[in-house]
Amino acid sequence: MTQQTISINSFMQYCQANFRFNGVALIADSNKILYEHAFGKANQKTGENNEPATKFRLGSISKQFTAFMVLQLIEQQKLTFDDRLAKYITAFNEPAKQRITIRNLLTHTSGLADYTNFKNFNDQLYYDQDSIIKMIAVAPLSFSPSSAYDYSNSNFYLLALIIEKLTGKNFGDALNEMVLQKTGMLNSGEESDDVVRHEATAYLYRKDSAVEAPLIEMKNTKGGGGMYSTAEDLLKWSLFFQQMLTTDTVLKNALQPFVLSDGTQTIYSCGWCLMPDAIFHTGHINGFADLIAIDTIHRQTIILLTNDDYRQLYVTMQSLKNILLNNTTFNNWLSNKPGNNLAEYKGIYSIGDLKVAIKDTLNYLEGEAFGQKQFLRWYQNDAFFFLNMEGIVKFERNNQGKVIALKSFQDYSWVTLKKE
Repeated sequence: MTQQTISINSFMQYCQANFRFNGVALIADSNKILYEHAFGKANQKTGENNEPATKFRLGSISKQFTAFMVLQLIEQQKLTFDDRLAKYITAFNEPAKQRITIRNLLTHTSGLADYTNFKNFNDQLYYDQDSIIKMIAVAPLSFSPSSAYDYSNSNFYLLALIIEKLTGKNFGDALNEMVLQKTGMLNSGEESDDVVRHEATAYLYRKDSAVEAPLIEMKNTKGGGGMYSTAEDLLKWSLFFQQMLTTDTVLKNALQPFVLSDGTQTIYSCGWCLMPDAIFHTGHINGFADLIAIDTIHRQTIILLTNDDYRQLYVTMQSLKNILLNNTTFNNWLSNKPGNNLAEYKGIYSIGDLKVAIKDTLNYLEGEAFGQKQFLRWYQNDAFFFLNMEGIVKFERNNQGKVIALKSFQDYSWVTLKKE
């Protein structure tokens, strides 16, 4: 074992002990696996352990596969970025929605509301595609296309339907032909009515006890969250994707920030969050919580697959990146001693009608919004992560060093709340 591998293992053992990491972690430098380890149970009733070959539902990581298929169709000149959604699905032919393009769907800038959040949507029931199309089409736009960013599963469900229309195949078969066979991902696929062998059972924690997550109808998640895979298959995908980034002009040009109509840029495109030195995406679906991150400069891959609704994906990723780059001083948060005076952050922060109250308590910050308390733990400079939900916040200071704002990272976008 190298010192780097020892450090990774020590950190992952910490994550299991303190945050209940239950699943598989794989870290690779190019095609060399530096670390691969399975933690906990795949099924608590049978006692089956998680293993490197265990399959996990990917949730929203599925979106990058859908996007890649769309880009292949664009390369084959079967559609273009500027094609209108209404050209392929006529339900979106009304004036307000006629301007929605394929690029808008790929970048979550369409304004289409997320059907999975509709009050009348029950994720345990099956809806045929016409019903879901109607749900999305009749809902008013959240904003004019290209004027704002809002993460919405509706975008990728509709992209999946366009793929089916242009290929003449159901989505699972198209996925297999256009991606999985090419990459050698033999243990991956789209969920169907068939039982997936060696798939982990998903769990949620309620009052420190694990309960089996309720089943949901996976066919409703087509395009945006319906895949399963293994850690080693995702490494194959990462290596393939990195190679394509160096040779495929369409892919390279597509994986860029989207410029909104007011000139601001988003950091999301084609199923990836675009960071200065890396691209990544998470997936949360009925007890599964996963992450894939690619350092596009150093060609390193981080894969985290869990079956217990793990809530510290982002800070785990950042800490593993620090170990890989030998920036170990940035992992001082493990000592549980904040690097700043917590009293500096106390106060009320707001944007519009949203108000967040922050106060310090022992080694943590307590934040309250809409009457719900969430605890924040310091991990880097003015940055904190949530203990009971996925997400991070960063505090901004003025030139005099005074805290003036709180930035919350939600759904691959930063929201800034000013201190009152």
